[in-house]
Amino acid sequence: MKNSDEISRFSLFLEKEKHRLTNQRLEVLQQVLQTEGHFDIETIIETIRRKRLRVSRATIYRTLGYLEKSNLIQRVHTGNGRHFFERVFGKKQHEHIHCLRCGKTVEFCDASIENRVDAISQRNGFVCANYAFQIFGMCSDCKKRLEA
Repeated sequence: MKNSDEISRFSLFLEKEKHRLTNQRLEVLQQVLQTEGHFDIETIIETIRRKRLRVSRATIYRTLGYLEKSNLIQRVHTGNGRHFFERVFGKKQHEHIHCLRCGKTVEFCDASIENRVDAISQRNGFVCANYAFQIFGMCSDCKKRLEA
């Protein structure tokens, strides 16, 4: 079965937390696993509704929370009170830069940041499981429009 590692991980997490892997939670997980790139709650809700699946909005919100706690997805804040989710299980660590004017988000990888995080973690007696590094500013397109 495709994505069986994620399904197993989620099932074990729910069991540990004394919750069941219901059909509705499995539907939400499958929609998340089929979504490429960044997504928000409304994207998942719309996809489930379009497929005429019977999953309540509350169940979707709760399930995304469980997926976040189980480290299958992470919430990324983009500034101005907004956020999106992205799958992280089995994915390469990366960082984000966000434009506060238009909302554009760019992913990038930087080995020097990863090395620095590892060094800081070791110096403080930590083993880094995950980290978030984000830059907020203005993209070149917005800067050009502002200068015009």
